[in-house]
Amino acid sequence: MTQRKFLRLTSSFAETMTARAYPRLFAYDFMGEGEKSAQELARIEMAARMNSQRQQQDENDNERDIEAERQRDEEVRRQQEIAKAAANAEEKEKEIVIEKVKSLCIRALCENEENWHPAGNPFEITEKVIIQNSASYLSRIMLLLKQSDLPLEILNSNEGEIELQKLNEVRIGFYILIILLLFTMNRLQTLWVSK
Repeated sequence: MTQRKFLRLTSSFAETMTARAYPRLFAYDFMGEGEKSAQELARIEMAARMNSQRQQQDENDNERDIEAERQRDEEVRRQQEIAKAAANAEEKEKEIVIEKVKSLCIRALCENEENWHPAGNPFEITEKVIIQNSASYLSRIMLLLKQSDLPLEILNSNEGEIELQKLNEVRIGFYILIILLLFTMNRLQTLWVSK
């Protein structure tokens, strides 16, 4: 069930991509240094749309008095300063993260005549819950991809090897939890029937 939820989630990501409709496979990888995630591109697009709406609104509101226009301009400047400060903070944070630990992402892979290859922008993993819920699927896929000649950084680096081991540990921990729950339920059922 968790795998289906994960596939549903990643399929919705894949539908927003601009790649053609080839078979898709989702893999675990590191973000490239200059690479932008799909979430970041969506934020940039939304900001551009908001700016164009503001410009249209400014053109249509020429009849307003000068004081109202000055106040609006001040508010826009404040928002832009806040947005710039937030963008600078995010940029600095990303620089620090890149220096310390590489960002993990889910990459959509596309198959055509040549072989599997990355398609579209990666989806940055910001919550560990995504990894926990999809560890079983991702660990199996990554085990298969390890045998291929796919140029994913996670498959060709020591840091990647460590992340794949963590992924397997999460998967194994999930299975142990399920076994313990089943054992406990069986034990409770036995105690219930014996009374």
